[in-house]
Amino acid sequence: MTDFDQRDHRVQVGRRNGETSDVSMADLINDLREGVVVQGADGRIFLSNSAAEEILGLTADQIAGRSSTDSRWRAIHEDGSPFPGDEHPAMVTLATGEAVRDVVMGVHKPDGTLTWILINSDPICAEGQRQPYAVANFFTDITAVHALEGALERTGRSFRRVLDSMLDPVVFLHAERDGSGRVIDFVHEYANDAACKWLGREYEDLAGTRLTVLFPAHMASALVDSYREVIEKGEPLVLDNVAMAQEQLDGGDSRFDVRAVPLDGGLTVTWRDVSARSEWVESLARSEERYRLLIANASDVVAHLRGGVLVWVSPSVRSVLEWNADEIVNSDFMQIVHADDRFRARTTLERVELGQSVGVRVRVSTRDNSYHWVDIHARPFLNAAGEPDGISASMRVVDAEVAAAADLWERATHDALTGLANRGAAIERVTSTLSHEPRTGSLAALLFCDIDNFKAINDTYGHLAGDEVLRVLADRLARTVRQGDWVARFGGDEFLVLLNGVRDPSDATRVANAIAARARESIRLGDADIRVTVSIGVTTAAAGEDVDALMARADEAMYAAKGAGKDQVVTVLR
Repeated sequence: MTDFDQRDHRVQVGRRNGETSDVSMADLINDLREGVVVQGADGRIFLSNSAAEEILGLTADQIAGRSSTDSRWRAIHEDGSPFPGDEHPAMVTLATGEAVRDVVMGVHKPDGTLTWILINSDPICAEGQRQPYAVANFFTDITAVHALEGALERTGRSFRRVLDSMLDPVVFLHAERDGSGRVIDFVHEYANDAACKWLGREYEDLAGTRLTVLFPAHMASALVDSYREVIEKGEPLVLDNVAMAQEQLDGGDSRFDVRAVPLDGGLTVTWRDVSARSEWVESLARSEERYRLLIANASDVVAHLRGGVLVWVSPSVRSVLEWNADEIVNSDFMQIVHADDRFRARTTLERVELGQSVGVRVRVSTRDNSYHWVDIHARPFLNAAGEPDGISASMRVVDAEVAAAADLWERATHDALTGLANRGAAIERVTSTLSHEPRTGSLAALLFCDIDNFKAINDTYGHLAGDEVLRVLADRLARTVRQGDWVARFGGDEFLVLLNGVRDPSDATRVANAIAARARESIRLGDADIRVTVSIGVTTAAAGEDVDALMARADEAMYAAKGAGKDQVVTVLR
């Protein structure tokens, strides 16, 4: 058998028309938050992920080739004594073929700082073989926790605060017994923050809750039996990589390392979700088809593009975008991108050709010609020889996020009562108009409209009636102006109208008179018909003019209309 570290660590993830897309083993472990290094039968490291590089303070090249017995690690035990390389969990696993769990080791980085890590080592064996040909080491940086434990011993900090700082869930269960003294259930007496979050309960709700109430019947029964045995035998329960259905959460299945230790008539239980680690270890010995299944079941759509053409796409495209993979493979990707988004998508993806990793949000067509908003994350794709071979991209549907953002924008820029643009949006629109040079022979005009005697309407008919008057007038203003003109509720009973492309001030005055006439039409309020009038100030704008000056002039004209007896249109020019 060829040594594992002599192999080409790549797997095929797709095949179309004889072409194959490969994925590096390193890519599969780089997303793990744990540090991972893989050592061959000779103890030398041949594979590591970015988390391992960050924890150890070394580059991948510096890590590669080192063995556990390398003196440069300067590893130590918790008591400060040297940690011999042949006692390293990896070496023990290679020698015995058994997994090694929860080993604490201090490792000196090249800069002299000491990092404490918690290591788990798993054997990697060929099918039917007991002797491992490699070992995978998973470790986490526990420097902060280690320091906290030392501080706890020195300062006597509360036990609960320490537990609450842990990432792993921890609970203390009190054994509940029947009249004969037999353990029949367990009651939650304490749970740290991580346990409360995982169980989906607040601490106050979880405390005092029986195990048989919290979990489904069949799961609770199995847990009670296992925990009862811990109490009766007085020996810890150690379960590694056990499958557990999370029916109390989302109905999914996950893998966990579970520890239960008897304590004061009850027991402490802690668990760690090792689903990602378990899946990766198992996948190392799988065939190409197993890796294809991994990609096929991803919730995102994964694609390989070459020259803008889709050469491979994951089967998840069927559930996410309703396309069958063979319907869009070998086609131009831009054909399923919304026409308005193609330029942005194309220019963004061109940056990948320059070696950049990029993201872009665009609309992508489904099979029935509807569209989903998707976030695309793309980066250069390297083939088995390490040479550039197009783009790898993942797509995730973000319709909900886009809708939420649009709703927030609508709330921020529009008046809730009338649906018109609000004061802030009005000022921004006028400012933008003044910053652009108008077309030759055209003007922008501003109309400041104020309802006459609006307070009397509120006092006579009530504020709900006043709101109805505002809604009716807002609708009438919007229907009276031309397409391309703009109406906003400026505040209270004031409306602002921006007219674009008028030939001279008389055009703006005619529109103002039309608005005044439309406003006079009676409005039905309950059993009464009332007549409302508006006073309107008109002025024209000049490119580059100060927005405050323009607003003040329109306001001056409106007050002149009020002074002229109300229900008037007054034009004041610059």
